Amino acid sequence: MGDSSEKELERRIFAGEFDFEDENFEYISAACKDLIVRMLVVDPAVRITVDQILAHSWITHEAPAQTLLTAPQKLKPLVKKFDRRRKELGTVMHLMALSRMEHLALHHGMLGPPTRRVVTSI
Repeated sequence: MGDSSEKELERRIFAGEFDFEDENFEYISAACKDLIVRMLVVDPAVRITVDQILAHSWITHEAPAQTLLTAPQKLKPLVKKFDRRRKELGTVMHLMALSRMEHLALHHGMLGPPTRRVVTSI
């Protein structure tokens, strides 16, 4: 495989652009394809975790407990479902970090005591 082909493959993987059209996937089980799809999700908030991988039906050789995702386009609704939750969590984490930084700055004397501004009528 040439250098440009490897770069294109890497770009497609990072963008979440892949399919199972290649003849190498002809005899790959639906459970295996499901695991691959879930592992190659671009968004880490939606991507399968290590614990979920280890409990996946393809790894444990058990019947799947949930609907299998054997095509990347089936994952889009799942990603959209978690997008709002991920944004809300990001906002909360941002506010918590700001609060913690302000507390540390006050504790270490980097900020003066809180000042109160009195607004007077004009």
